Amino acid sequence: PLVLQLYKTAVPNGGGTGGAGGGDGGDGDGGDGEGTTKDESSKKEDDEHDHDHEDPSPPGGGTTRRRRGGRDRDPHHTYDGVPGTSDSVDEWGEFLHLPGRRFHSFSRIRDEIVRDTDRLTGHNRGINQTPIHLKIYSPRVLNLTVVDLPGMAKVAVGDQPHDIEEQIRSMCLRYISNPNAIVLAVSASNADLANSDALQLARLVDPDGDRTVGVLTKLDLMDPGTDASEMLLNRVVPLRRGYVGVVNRGQRDVDADLSIREGLQKEREFFRSHPVYGRDRSIAARAGTANLARTLNSMLMHHIRECLPELKSRIGGMLGDVQRELDALGSPVTDQSRSALGGAMLGLLSKFAANFASTVDGRGTAVMSSGGGGGGGGAGGPAAGYGDYPSSSASMGMGVGMGVAATPGGTNLASATTGNNAVGMDELYGGARVSYIFTAVFAHSLTSVGPFDGLDDTEIRTTICNANGTRPALFVPEISFDILVRRQIARLEQPGLQCVDLVYEELQRIASQSEPPELTRFPMLRERLVEVVSGLLRRAVGPTQMMVSNLVKIELAYINTSHPDFIGGSRAVARLMERMGREE
Repeated sequence: PLVLQLYKTAVPNGGGTGGAGGGDGGDGDGGDGEGTTKDESSKKEDDEHDHDHEDPSPPGGGTTRRRRGGRDRDPHHTYDGVPGTSDSVDEWGEFLHLPGRRFHSFSRIRDEIVRDTDRLTGHNRGINQTPIHLKIYSPRVLNLTVVDLPGMAKVAVGDQPHDIEEQIRSMCLRYISNPNAIVLAVSASNADLANSDALQLARLVDPDGDRTVGVLTKLDLMDPGTDASEMLLNRVVPLRRGYVGVVNRGQRDVDADLSIREGLQKEREFFRSHPVYGRDRSIAARAGTANLARTLNSMLMHHIRECLPELKSRIGGMLGDVQRELDALGSPVTDQSRSALGGAMLGLLSKFAANFASTVDGRGTAVMSSGGGGGGGGAGGPAAGYGDYPSSSASMGMGVGMGVAATPGGTNLASATTGNNAVGMDELYGGARVSYIFTAVFAHSLTSVGPFDGLDDTEIRTTICNANGTRPALFVPEISFDILVRRQIARLEQPGLQCVDLVYEELQRIASQSEPPELTRFPMLRERLVEVVSGLLRRAVGPTQMMVSNLVKIELAYINTSHPDFIGGSRAVARLMERMGREE
């Protein structure tokens, strides 16, 4: 496609309005084309000498244009257009890839299109998705944007890829799928209209035909005695908007440098002198580039009226969103004094602290809102899991996924959405997540530590024998009990340390969710705030882990056998005798 922007300039010396050359939508010398425009596509070739047959392939090649008809980027040439002798100085073109350079000669515009196309696609009919963006300034056009799409190719030739048809098809669909685009379904009049690829693609995106206009080309190439009157009268393949016939310049005219306006005059003479098109008024109203321009102009006006209310509503909604975002960001600070800036910074820090405290206490705004948070991952192992923290013991189950499938009621401990502070009503948030770590995850990891995990009878006997030394003992020595119990108690330290890590990660998440919206205006302040808060939390991790280790060491230092829950030797023997009595 050729992305062409037309800009109407002042009419010099009472210049006329000028007709438009009919575009064959990338028809080349064979095959159907697809024309797309957001205004009226027929005006383009009156001002873009290169469009009608800008195809750099040799005449009769039957290939599509090798670059999307938009001129947009890339060439590094410093080609300078100079005023031509046959073109008006009041008309010029500009390429997006050559900003500031005016091309007053449309033949030079065509040469630049060929040069840019060959640079990216080579000289052997290759294709490229990169558009060529061209702006045309002329007093004989309307302000509009036109996209000239390539015609369909069935067989790859030259450097074209083997899936050339699929690539061109997807390219055309991407443009004509826009509901605000007017589609020019260009077909050759000397071919069967039922086999038109252009009409087929147009029906895919516009089944009702509200924005599709059929364009018939090559009327001057039909066999003697035949005409396209049935097609122009909309009797062959009916379209809601009907068909318009045009006669474009042939390849010989392009090679002879026949101007667009001369081509338009030649077209008018053809229709005026034709025995069918010139006599039937109903057909004459559907023939010629001027009629196509009028049809598209009327269609454009109605289309604009239909689209304006929706566009106005969308723009109003976008303005409201932007205004709310601006209000949330606060007042400008460029003209404030240093004391005022210090007060504003203190206010931001106070908001952050208040948000953090409210989130921990369960009074944060995100707790009251509904919205998306990500779902949790699946649970694994024998225990409910949290986070991606590997467990040192498979039996503790602290390292399974975020999903808490084994928890009562199926509580979802998924991460809350941090972008807009929205959290789903079916997931835990803030301080509730910290509480869940202690009451569910940590408690479960402690209860999952069995008293005999990692101990077998052989190891227990060996420990008792080692405690007896050289003397056989009638009773189990107490030192062997202390050795075995201390080893099992030491296994409780790792779940405690992992609990500290989980709480630290959760507090970091809460801090990221507590940032006030106004803080986004000051990226350096935000970065520094995150750095300070993360540093404070990080410095607290070490002392907390040391405290957990010290608590375990205190329990290891003294084994309290007088605790009411402790089953001593006498109580153990009594329970054994009672069980034996029941069995007898």
